[in-house]
Amino acid sequence: MRKKRNILERLCIAVGICVFALGTFPVSTCDVGAAEYEDAEYEDELLDTEDAFSGFKLTVGDKTLSPSLTSAYGCTYDPGAHTLTLNSANISSGSNNMYGSKTGIGYQDYGSKGALKIILNGDSVITNVSDGMNIWSCGSLIFDGTGSLTLNHTGINDTFSAGHLEINNGTYIINCENGHGIYVFDQEQSSDYGGRPETDGNLNISGGKISCACGYKCITSGGNITISGGEISCKTAKDNNAIEAQSFSMSGGSVYAESDSANGIRISPGKIVMSGNTATIHSVTKANSNKKALWAVGGFEIGSAYTITNPAGAGISSDSEFIAETPGGTTPAKDVTIKVKSASPETPSSPGTPSSPETPSSPGTSADPAAAPDSDAVKAFVKRMYTVALDREAEEAGLNDWSGQLTSLKADGATLARGFICSDEFKGKNYGNGDFLNKMYGTFFDREPDEGGFNSWMAELNAGTPREKVLAGFVNSKEFGALCDKYGIARGTMEDDGSNIYNAGVRNFVLRNYTQTLGRNGETEGIEYWAHRINTGELTMKEVAINFLHSEEFLNKGLNNVEYVKVLYRTFLGREADEAGLADWTGQLDRGEKTRDEIVAGFSGSQEFAAIMAQYQ
Repeated sequence: MRKKRNILERLCIAVGICVFALGTFPVSTCDVGAAEYEDAEYEDELLDTEDAFSGFKLTVGDKTLSPSLTSAYGCTYDPGAHTLTLNSANISSGSNNMYGSKTGIGYQDYGSKGALKIILNGDSVITNVSDGMNIWSCGSLIFDGTGSLTLNHTGINDTFSAGHLEINNGTYIINCENGHGIYVFDQEQSSDYGGRPETDGNLNISGGKISCACGYKCITSGGNITISGGEISCKTAKDNNAIEAQSFSMSGGSVYAESDSANGIRISPGKIVMSGNTATIHSVTKANSNKKALWAVGGFEIGSAYTITNPAGAGISSDSEFIAETPGGTTPAKDVTIKVKSASPETPSSPGTPSSPETPSSPGTSADPAAAPDSDAVKAFVKRMYTVALDREAEEAGLNDWSGQLTSLKADGATLARGFICSDEFKGKNYGNGDFLNKMYGTFFDREPDEGGFNSWMAELNAGTPREKVLAGFVNSKEFGALCDKYGIARGTMEDDGSNIYNAGVRNFVLRNYTQTLGRNGETEGIEYWAHRINTGELTMKEVAINFLHSEEFLNKGLNNVEYVKVLYRTFLGREADEAGLADWTGQLDRGEKTRDEIVAGFSGSQEFAAIMAQYQ
């Protein structure tokens, strides 16, 4: 019994310190808690659980978790694993943290417990916790799981604050119109407020999806931001940087940062480092002043696998601190992408291609962009979808509707796939994971599953991967592209949620770049890659046209200045070069008065090219 009393005394001291500092809880609170555990019947059990709860304080909503209360508002705490699981939690109230701010989930580590792991299971929401914070921790937090967490906050404080933060998986939607989003702070170890651990302020992201729309900074790190995977989108509406940290390193995943009135990404005093070969940064500032899309006071270390692009041919500034409009320039670029170089436009990294060892090499060239699909071939494609996907013959109305959409270029293969596989009729068959995969292989690959690919997809499905994401993998594959080519229709590209964007004009614009710039027809993989990037807003039409000129395939042509300028006339003006213009532009290049990128900036910014792009929108 003496051991138990010591534990209770320690708990009382910790709570008493919080009471003294915050002045919000009556002193009798701790006495009541102690009285609850005097029953000898539970003494042995309590000795273990009280030890598990020592050294920290964990609150969910207005509840403080304890040996007798391990769950609240859909959240369950496991003392042995030091894990809090959010099971479709819904929290709108809060408890005071050590500084007197209300928090939806609060974790106060007194310096000994270590990182709290939070698992997302289902769709959880934390909404408007007074004027405090939705999530706060003076220690370290690690997030994982396959669920989602939506944080809605109208106050001015941080929505999501911690001393060290790791995000490994899950979906995070942060809406904070008047305040900050994620704030990871560094602090020294202190005995204040009952004890406080040292934290480094580092943010590590290895997976998951983060969407943050804030009035002020979306992500702030008092240390380093390290990204090896995942998808991050940050948009800030006020005069604040979208992302800010001491240093920034990225080896995988994608980041989109946008600020209306300040810098897109600002790193100080450290560097922006891009390594590996799978990462992408797209940063934008809409400010008219001397704000920068990408600013790193310590400079940039960009691996050889990457290229810097923007409409004017971006490069690192003369002082190496920011990305400029032109290589070595002094005017900050407003819209910058750092991405993996495409070996050539015809061999892009296809998103979501199934890891099947039997996936064939790139299919043949596509049809002429001006040629409409053959109506008989289109009907055969639609009939096949009915028989293979739905196990029945097509009814006349459905056959005519889908065929009409394909022949009139209002739909593509991805649109059809979504319509059939996401239909109530298909879902009503209630296929298990194995039968579902057999349908995917038959419908989109026109074959039986191979063992390696089937087992890989089964593992993903059994681990909780949504079927829409698996469907997207099959639709975006080379094999389905080859099947679409066989029937003369566009394959299209599907997002992980099963949605897709199809624009026949955009597709034909991409085809035009193949013929005008590379002098050949395009193939499905390359066409869909570039069209998808335009349709999703990742690149503009102008940026895609410039990318073709920077491709390895085009550069390997080794064109002299005369031939190079002729290509610019065809690509950007839609005509052959006139004699006087050809001589003028070639002369400027020969004399070194302008670089090729500077010439391209003039052609791509012309009214003629603007008119050409308008025809395809």
